[in-house]
Amino acid sequence: MKINIASLSALLISAAMFTGCLKDNGFENQEYGIKNPSGGSLGISFPESPEKDFAIDALNTAQTVTMCNLNLEADQPAPTDVHVNLVMNPTLISTYNTANGTSLVSLPTSRYTMNMKVTIPKGARMGDVSISVPNASLIDPTLSYAMGLSIASVDEAGYTIASNLKNILLKISVKNKYDGTYVLKSKLLDWQNSTPFNIANTPFTWPGSTSSYGSILMITAGPTSVKMFDDWGFGTYIHPIKTTTPSWSGFGSTEPKFTFDGTTNALTAATNDFLNPTNGRAFKVNTAVTTSRWDPVTKNIYAAIIMTQPGRSDLQIFDTLVYVGPR
Repeated sequence: MKINIASLSALLISAAMFTGCLKDNGFENQEYGIKNPSGGSLGISFPESPEKDFAIDALNTAQTVTMCNLNLEADQPAPTDVHVNLVMNPTLISTYNTANGTSLVSLPTSRYTMNMKVTIPKGARMGDVSISVPNASLIDPTLSYAMGLSIASVDEAGYTIASNLKNILLKISVKNKYDGTYVLKSKLLDWQNSTPFNIANTPFTWPGSTSSYGSILMITAGPTSVKMFDDWGFGTYIHPIKTTTPSWSGFGSTEPKFTFDGTTNALTAATNDFLNPTNGRAFKVNTAVTTSRWDPVTKNIYAAIIMTQPGRSDLQIFDTLVYVGPR
């Protein structure tokens, strides 16, 4: 549903939007990966390496979930079925926990089944890596799960495993009750006529929503946490804004995460999940407002938060996220 908007202001979003455009000299020089396989062997990789988040629906009935994909790095689709063998790599979990101070645990093998031989079909470039979950209600939603996978081998001759893209850490959550699609109605105060930002201090509704589709996704990021994702203009985690121009824009280097009390549904924390933002932007709950919460009847989210940035006054943000339906 994402629409690319030519009028989106680049003023605030450059840090968030153009990171992926940096040239990777090692890849360009074919020091790793398989950039030009037409001249020799064909490459097999995890295109979403080194890590990916995904969620399982909180269902007590069987479901099959595509966790990630395997990629054929070639200038043509697979000439025949390609059979790729995967292995579990639990060291990816422990390494990640050590580096990030997290406590991810392996998804119990009793809660799912998985085929460790993945097929990239003839005529295709990708193969799905999936698990079957018979009853997600038996998975403890208070824990943060993960699965480490590595590409071990390819049955067919002539294929090379891309050494820097052979591992993937899958961070697994059971979709919590706050997960869903929403319409964002917001108001931001205190940065009006503040060059170069000029944020409109008037209420706005983020575009792109319809009666059955919300342009903002709140994506499970833990047992009681969700992250704000714009599915209309940017197609990424970001907090949208409206400027006085007027134009639609967003705060670069932000990945807003909201954490709730699982029992009372009160908003207990607002944080920025963007790793080491150079502008120092951070979020916190506006404690002067005591009604920030998720409403179990309407499933709406009411969040009064503050964005801080070194050298600037605090920016008050008042978000109402109107629930539309499941994501």
